[in-house]
Amino acid sequence: MPNFFKSFFAGKTENPEEEKQKNAKKNFEIFKYDGLRAQRMGRPDYAIKCFNEALAIEEDFETLNYLSQLYIQTGEFGKAHELLERMIALEPELTSTYLTLANLCFMQEDYQEMADAAHEGYEVICFDNIGEISLEDTICSCDFIMHLAEVNRPKDSNEFYAVNTNLK
Repeated sequence: MPNFFKSFFAGKTENPEEEKQKNAKKNFEIFKYDGLRAQRMGRPDYAIKCFNEALAIEEDFETLNYLSQLYIQTGEFGKAHELLERMIALEPELTSTYLTLANLCFMQEDYQEMADAAHEGYEVICFDNIGEISLEDTICSCDFIMHLAEVNRPKDSNEFYAVNTNLK
């Protein structure tokens, strides 16, 4: 009988582990959406802090994407490159991540890695037949990036040309 009165007046007692997970999820959502608001208000420094805090709680593909775009906008290409690699590890079937990585490598003038990223994205489309954009658009994007890599390659690098001629 005392347990009945205790549970009736004290309310429902939850498992502390459930409460901890619930608070972590709530904090993740708060940091993620505060980061989005800060990004829209033109505060990339605060948005980066919020996204990093959210990622410390939970590894989320969408949040990684937001943060990588911010790093690209602020010129922190090394950090963006690392995040894009993590994104590819999380969801290797998304071709847009490979194309974003290829574009980033183009900005860094790393043409060999740009060609590799474009080629990996092309392989995902051709061999897995999965994509969020049409096959023709993806192939055109990959071909364009491969063409940029070939046009902008160093003139004394015959090895780069030999590797990329096998892709056609």
